[in-house]
Amino acid sequence: MENGFTVERVALHLIDKKNNNLNQADHEIDLNAFPAKEDIAAVQKFFSSHLQSVWDAAESSTVRAAKFASKSSVRGYYNDLKQNSSQFLQRSRDMAKALFDTAPSNASTGLLMALWFTAAGDRRRFLALDTRRTTESRCC
Repeated sequence: MENGFTVERVALHLIDKKNNNLNQADHEIDLNAFPAKEDIAAVQKFFSSHLQSVWDAAESSTVRAAKFASKSSVRGYYNDLKQNSSQFLQRSRDMAKALFDTAPSNASTGLLMALWFTAAGDRRRFLALDTRRTTESRCC
């Protein structure tokens, strides 16, 4: 299903426990801010392809569905956000802070990406939290 997803909102936060740094987004990525419709379509295609690969992936050591602990503050923020999307940026920041606070000091540096999206053929709206480890590039 190519372009089967439409991303409505995106927020990115950098979590770096090794350097004790939490870099939270101060605004959402405005997907309609691009000047050309072709650019907007390219960005939507990028996110749609990313979501499709995660949507279709079997669980493995690199792809897992989240299982929140029953008393997890991240779970609470996630549920709050699903009920009231107007607080998207703040709740995504709250989730990043909770992950930062609970991660061990030797945790890999990574991005938390919060995505609010729809899927083709489904009237529901979905909230995805995606974490990606970053890699350090070394030169010379």
